[in-house]
Amino acid sequence: MNMEGADKLLQRTGKYGWIYPDSIHFNEARDLHNEFWKHKVSRVKIWTGMKDNKLVINGIQFYYKKQDQKDEFSLGEHVGQTNLKDTFEIKLEQNEYLTDFHIRIDQEVTQIGFTTNKKDKQVFGGETGEDKIINLKEKDAVIFAPYGCYKDNLQSCGVYWYNRKEYAKKYFAGYFELRYLVQKKQGFKEAAEKLKLDESNKVLLKVCSLPPPQFNAIIRFCLN
Repeated sequence: MNMEGADKLLQRTGKYGWIYPDSIHFNEARDLHNEFWKHKVSRVKIWTGMKDNKLVINGIQFYYKKQDQKDEFSLGEHVGQTNLKDTFEIKLEQNEYLTDFHIRIDQEVTQIGFTTNKKDKQVFGGETGEDKIINLKEKDAVIFAPYGCYKDNLQSCGVYWYNRKEYAKKYFAGYFELRYLVQKKQGFKEAAEKLKLDESNKVLLKVCSLPPPQFNAIIRFCLN
């Protein structure tokens, strides 16, 4: 499927908080090469700790699953190991995704949380500092990956996101391109079927080989 230019659909919030000379930076969208059509956030892990007698966020970690794969993976913990207190997790169901981003900042990140398309706001950490609520759900957003910096605590954080409907339009444009090849290019389908395809590409070929009524019905269903 031709996903050229799909990464242009990816947007990001501000990086809320502070950057210090010894900050350790992370950017998981970059590390995933912005290939958000191949990955889904499956879990978010958050650490809290104490600093100057106040509750702060020590770190954050995203877990991902690739399409049609059961095993999840992570790009690592972005967490300081000083004065750790508690650990929390947000586990996402198969058809659940992160929509809104919540963060509170003082001299470090003191609170962080998310809303999903199925759950109300879940926040963790303390109550000090300035509260930021990034209402991405109104933009029909799917949060893809975090970025920011940390040292002993999480010092700043933001998220990458994309518009679900715009992504779907771009994604399914690839179906129409492949359908054209399957139907119009002599020998293309036979050659493709001889390749060692993964399950998602096998399904893709089957969908693109369907008669027009069934194919159009599937595309309409997926875009709604």
